Amino acid sequence: QNNRNRPYDAYFEQSDIERGYMGRVGRQMGNAGGVMGRFDGLWGGYNVNPEWRVNGVVGVPVEFNSTIKRNFYGVSVDFLPQPEKITGSNYFIEQHTAGVVDRQAVGMEVRYFDNVKNIFGLLDYDTVFKAVNIAMAQGNWQMDFGSNFFFLADHRKSPMLLITGALQGE
Repeated sequence: QNNRNRPYDAYFEQSDIERGYMGRVGRQMGNAGGVMGRFDGLWGGYNVNPEWRVNGVVGVPVEFNSTIKRNFYGVSVDFLPQPEKITGSNYFIEQHTAGVVDRQAVGMEVRYFDNVKNIFGLLDYDTVFKAVNIAMAQGNWQMDFGSNFFFLADHRKSPMLLITGALQGE
């Protein structure tokens, strides 16, 4: 049996806090902006001011056991973290395979953090299927007497809504 080394992450990142930019190129894990999973590509962002950031991403999903060739691009706008305020991001992402739209989604992420509680929410809506792909909220609240309360509500399509996923049944 062949022994295959599979690099999971291998990227170059450059950022400048004073100028407000960040860029990353290579194999990386998508964890924001509607990117779901590992990809080879370019991610970049620019701080317009201390509160707002614009981002762009372009790449190819990394699927080790798939022969389907996909590519995607996306944009997002972030409301940057402010102490004890709600922050978040809105995004648009589109993925293609064989010249056909495979996934097209809009979404939002919402975050809140302070010294005793944190909340994260995600809503991903597929505009091709006209259905919610992911609706999720989770949080943690630390009480004065030492106990933590944690909650998680998670509703998602599995597998994700994709044209290629829908065509497998045909």
